[in-house]
Amino acid sequence: MIEATWKPNRPIAMIMSVVLLHATALQGCVTFKPVPPQDVGFMERAHTEENEGVSVTVVALGRKEAEQVMGVPLSSRGIQPVWVEIRNDTDDERFAFFQQSIDADYYAPSEVAYINHYSPLKRLLGWGVVGLLFPPLWLAIPFQLISAPVANRRMDSHIGDSGIGNVLIEPDSRHEGFVFTRLDEGTKHVEITLLSPERSRKFDMFVPVPGVRADHQTIEENIAEIRAAAREYDGPELHDALVDLPCCTSNEKASANGDPVNLVIIATFEDMLHNFKRAGWDETEAITVGTSLKTARSFMLGTSYRYSPVSNLYLFERPQDVAFQKARDTIHERNHLRLWLAPKLYRGKPVWVGQVSRDIGVRFTTRTWNLTTHAIDSDIDDSREATMGDLLQTGHVRLMGYVPGVGETDPDDPPENLTGDEYYTDGFRAVAELSPEPSEPLFFNWTRADLGPTAESTRATGADADR
Repeated sequence: MIEATWKPNRPIAMIMSVVLLHATALQGCVTFKPVPPQDVGFMERAHTEENEGVSVTVVALGRKEAEQVMGVPLSSRGIQPVWVEIRNDTDDERFAFFQQSIDADYYAPSEVAYINHYSPLKRLLGWGVVGLLFPPLWLAIPFQLISAPVANRRMDSHIGDSGIGNVLIEPDSRHEGFVFTRLDEGTKHVEITLLSPERSRKFDMFVPVPGVRADHQTIEENIAEIRAAAREYDGPELHDALVDLPCCTSNEKASANGDPVNLVIIATFEDMLHNFKRAGWDETEAITVGTSLKTARSFMLGTSYRYSPVSNLYLFERPQDVAFQKARDTIHERNHLRLWLAPKLYRGKPVWVGQVSRDIGVRFTTRTWNLTTHAIDSDIDDSREATMGDLLQTGHVRLMGYVPGVGETDPDDPPENLTGDEYYTDGFRAVAELSPEPSEPLFFNWTRADLGPTAESTRATGADADR
């Protein structure tokens, strides 16, 4: 009886060994291959402002753009490159530019390179259990030990050369390069001050950043339709109209009241967006499968998601037109504001009606499909005042005051919102008219002691708003 035995095909085995060794070498070699900036196309979004012979051009890079241009995923470290070009076309003025005018906590180029250096040990651990238990992959370590320092030197040179630095800008000269800032998405506020013994120049810019689909990007047609049918109001008429607004938000069927309407903003959308950005607030993303998954992940891990969508509340028979939020380090804690465009104009400006409250945690409830909800701070007046304080600190509030709203609540019998959170309030609505230019605020009904329960008792002070 002859036993059948299998003998390996030596040529095939040799080929497989060479392929495995080659693949291991490729996996082990560390490469640094940034894309030339002109091939990425971010300059198509360049925003330029001029001020008496001096111009500044700015572009804030999105996550993918930053990784292409810098060769490493800077956003994973919370770093965002901002392209800056400063052109001084004056004959005799010189200016000093310091990077902290854009971001007080900016990153130096050498620091950006250092914290993104390749590490053979981290790369091996990044392969996980497979890397530790599969000996052929260990062959990659020598290749990494040789190639990582080369790649890191190239990274140091590339990122170091790309920075604009802190520079003196002479007459008839131009400087350009990147400032490495903390990561922002949606709309980024970029403020640049050029210092001069004669007269400094200040540039206040708002630039789009790809990657966030803000909720307000889907409402332009709705806003145009509402504005077309809007009525112009003077001070006393607007006061009465704001008093007569619905007391509260509601559910979709308008069968139950939600949180009270406690804020009114008078501004173009652009001015409102810019001033909330100045005040440190963020846009919110539209509700999609992707943003819902990001929200769920942040919810379970307790991490931050600055642009997390907010659930819908209803006013004027529709969900909010736009929302802003000011988040802390966890998704469970944030101030959030929903706004609806009302069919009203004051001094030609749109009137936005809103509801602001503060999320302070998460609790169980049977009123939502997922059995959980954000718990809100029951003192909703504090959230209202915090929002007004943020706007006042921007220096762009022209008019501020209060009108009667939902009415004072009984602390012994507090009302509830749609998810069962109790709240208490003095019952007033804060009103702010925003300005595109710096402005000293005019206050009406500042103490609120003058306000009575009806519009007639405040008509005189409401007329002051027309000054």
